[in-house]
Amino acid sequence: MPVTTPTVFALTSTIQRQKSSITAPLCQTKRESPTVRTSPCVAVRRGCHNRPRITKTMDDRPDIRYASNSGVNVAYARWGKGETVIVYTPPWISNVELEWEIEEYARMFRHGGAHHEVIGIDKRGVGLSDRTNVAPTLEERVADTLAVMDAEGLSSAVLGGVSEGGAISVALAARHPERVQKLLLVGATLPGVSPSELRRHVQDGDPTHLRPR
Repeated sequence: MPVTTPTVFALTSTIQRQKSSITAPLCQTKRESPTVRTSPCVAVRRGCHNRPRITKTMDDRPDIRYASNSGVNVAYARWGKGETVIVYTPPWISNVELEWEIEEYARMFRHGGAHHEVIGIDKRGVGLSDRTNVAPTLEERVADTLAVMDAEGLSSAVLGGVSEGGAISVALAARHPERVQKLLLVGATLPGVSPSELRRHVQDGDPTHLRPR
């Protein structure tokens, strides 16, 4: 069957459209209305169901603040209301500004802020915090969290941490128990902290049973 000129033109147009969709930059954004705050670091494309959903309203996104420790600026945000202040340290990656543009994160943050004051931290080298040339030590992570607490005038607080953030919270509690009211941990590890050291901070009646392995 001979290939006609219209058929060749249609095939060429289809290939060009597919090529454009494949080579489109990952950082392209879609602005749906003036009320939508988007970022060049958040990819939003049609037909991709695995992309994070972007919220339509950003009026309640908190301001970004910084605390300095040994010349490194640590970014954080504070929001919510309540008598209890929770200092939340995230896992491996975070961004205290862009996370509010993801519907699931924003819903969680608003729910927490409806009951407590929350401080979310970007660890050094991550998100909006200063970059470093070497991998931070656990002691530096702990000192960064204390710097944020000092900047906010907190003598003590509830520490919440996920994964690596949980390890930082545990280390801070073991080294500075007077600064920690409670621990909220999800998938936390205990690097460099022995069970015997932690056991000293467990009160009678607590449902925590620390046993050496």
